[in-house]
Amino acid sequence: MIESLNKTILVEIDIPIRRDTCINVEPGIWGHRINWDGVVVPGSDGLTGYYEDEASAIVKVGSCYVDSVAYTKCLTWESLRLQDEGFLFDPATQTIYFHFDDFGPPMQRLLRLGATTGFCDKAMLDDSGRPVGSMYEDIYYEPRILSVPSIGVSKDPLFFG
Repeated sequence: MIESLNKTILVEIDIPIRRDTCINVEPGIWGHRINWDGVVVPGSDGLTGYYEDEASAIVKVGSCYVDSVAYTKCLTWESLRLQDEGFLFDPATQTIYFHFDDFGPPMQRLLRLGATTGFCDKAMLDDSGRPVGSMYEDIYYEPRILSVPSIGVSKDPLFFG
């Protein structure tokens, strides 16, 4: 007897977030903090202030476009320093770092970050049978996919042989 597999379909889409302010972090590297949640600002008068959330916390940035150029995702600081038109996202500090072409400044550039958003076809259920969604690698996959088309395999006769 063959058991049927209960498959869950996961889809990741990079939803663009527009940013326009950067601060120079080191020569040729510019940074932008996405989420200021939990940052406390002590005042000289003894009062405490807080930053307003600019955006909700992001788990993963999958793509980055500066003007209309797709930047290369870097995984380490060393690779970012060497990579013209590269970016690095640090989820712990909610900061994205850019290395613009020829160490140029970010003035008058349109920065679009692709915040990875997940969707799935069915939700995980809690003990009482209510849908609670799905988590995978710290990304929440909302159960919004109704159906997925079947993908066929065939060869185009024009290119066959």
